[in-house]
Amino acid sequence: LVAYTNSAVDTILLKLQKEGQDFLRLGRKERVRAELLSNTSEEVARRCSTPTMLSDCYNSYLVVGSTCLGVDHAAIVNRQFDWCVLDEASQALLPSVLSSLLLAKRFI
Repeated sequence: LVAYTNSAVDTILLKLQKEGQDFLRLGRKERVRAELLSNTSEEVARRCSTPTMLSDCYNSYLVVGSTCLGVDHAAIVNRQFDWCVLDEASQALLPSVLSSLLLAKRFI
């Protein structure tokens, strides 16, 4: 899940959280809503003691949320997703979303 703004990413992730969906939130912790902090990559990394454990933990998330410019994170650099959902598509310039689209087989 990607969007041009942190606010849009967090709004959708909050809805998923209410439905019980587990997810990983990429991006700077300072820009993430307080309710989602436990799902940030920084907090997830704190719970891992080895690089292998961290990689396995990151790869266990089926849903990953980020801004368009934050998808170059180590947590997803070698992953291929089934779908990329791009919110706020009209606000994003094509170069800013290419990385996101290349990580998925399909996008909406």
